[in-house]
Amino acid sequence: MLARNRATLDPVRAWCHQNDVAYRLSERDSSGPKFHQTREACRLLDLLRHKPNHRRKAATLSRWFEARFSDAQRANPWLVMLAQFIEELNCVWGDLAVPSSTIIDELYEFGTDAARSEQGRLTLSTVHSAKGREFRHVVILDNGDWQDASDDERRLYYVGMTRAKELLLMCESAGATNSFSARLSDAGIARLPLPQDIERPEALGWRYVSLGLADVDLSFAGRRPSGHAIHRALERLDYDSPLRAVRTGKRIELCATENRQAVGAIAKNCRLPAGQIIAIHVDTLARRLKKQSHPDFAHQLKVEAWWVPLATVTIAPNREGQGCQVGSRSNSHASVEVAAGPSVEVP
Repeated sequence: MLARNRATLDPVRAWCHQNDVAYRLSERDSSGPKFHQTREACRLLDLLRHKPNHRRKAATLSRWFEARFSDAQRANPWLVMLAQFIEELNCVWGDLAVPSSTIIDELYEFGTDAARSEQGRLTLSTVHSAKGREFRHVVILDNGDWQDASDDERRLYYVGMTRAKELLLMCESAGATNSFSARLSDAGIARLPLPQDIERPEALGWRYVSLGLADVDLSFAGRRPSGHAIHRALERLDYDSPLRAVRTGKRIELCATENRQAVGAIAKNCRLPAGQIIAIHVDTLARRLKKQSHPDFAHQLKVEAWWVPLATVTIAPNREGQGCQVGSRSNSHASVEVAAGPSVEVP
């Protein structure tokens, strides 16, 4: 699904979350980690780096994957990518034993190919970010975004149209004129009437913000010694684990729900949409190394490597009330408290 502006994609993203529809944001629209930075990929990288000259077969890696991760864990989209990577190794090399160093290079290359993670997932992207790419089916959204009839906008709309290989669906806003779709006439174009009296659920106004590496305090856990409880709490986190939002002074800390241990913090320069934080769920954990930090701050770090939790924050705009509980995505009958005392509000 393509849109002129990122804000037009927000209700679609909310709908995907609330209906368990797998989706992905275009890499150019996302500040998320690279595949090789995620804990899921690091598990394999650690295995390979232990003996970089050792030759391994894809079948051996498949058995390692089956033994290392449970069926429940494999719903994790990063593990889906890891399984896909191992499967591609098997297709390319078959029974050939390959040096671990070569597999490492292949994993880094695999992670840079945006098309790898699209299978079975809906892609949400701005038209700008979709340049140079193609999809079987494309929907161009219109939230009053295409009123400017300038040549630049016309060319941009054309870029969106030509991303489709098989089917193109162009939407028109009921409250604004689309400067381009109305001019199109061809035997291959079927025009459908606009539906009337569409009810917009309030929950489509929720915002789902994926915290990237630029949105969190990268050194939060690194400033604690290796024996600190934060490192044990980070190891226990997994994909979709709930976190608590706790305001401490001017910052918002991310805390594990089971023991309230702070495991991270939102960066001071991260600007979340105004509203009330009602849920936070872990997307992945990214590995951070001391040598990656700025030399001016290296003296504050107590460990050589640590995990940084990256999560999706659910925000209900203009929501009122004190305490707040939300249903867990893994168990619709369970509830997860996401704030200590009053729910955290973002001004």
